Amino acid sequence: MNCNFDKIISHYFKNADYTLEAVPFGLTNTTKVIEINKQRFIIRIYNRHIKTIDGLELESQVTAFLHKAKASFEVPIFLHTCNGEDYVVMRDGSLVAMTTFLEGKLPQLSDMDKAVKFGRLVGELSFRMSEFPMKKAAYTGISFHKMYNIHPLANRDSVKSFFCKFAF
Repeated sequence: MNCNFDKIISHYFKNADYTLEAVPFGLTNTTKVIEINKQRFIIRIYNRHIKTIDGLELESQVTAFLHKAKASFEVPIFLHTCNGEDYVVMRDGSLVAMTTFLEGKLPQLSDMDKAVKFGRLVGELSFRMSEFPMKKAAYTGISFHKMYNIHPLANRDSVKSFFCKFAF
């Protein structure tokens, strides 16, 4: 995706020097690690075919809720733009957001202790989410079970290649 990161970053920081680093994942969005003043953040340009304003606002609300819940785990927090927004709408309709960067790696469920610890974390997340004040007409999003409809370039070969790259 061609984009001008200077323009995007100017919505969050004025005259910032930054570096961008690619991430080894992401099928549907353009995601980069950005470093500004020795602080790392995630910048994500969402695929406009599957991410809507309603979906991004729900994501922001959920992460803010989980952060305030003082859980045993961390969640990325949306940075506010200079105008106080949680995201930017680009000229082409793409949505962009910056979040805090969480150091870590994918869990390796290589033994029973790690699996149990991961299960406890999933249980805590489920419990916390049961307390989220969901509205009756809440946004339900675009389902990923229709893999070949998430993007014009998501065909059988590209999806298979993506999943094979991250197979255990």
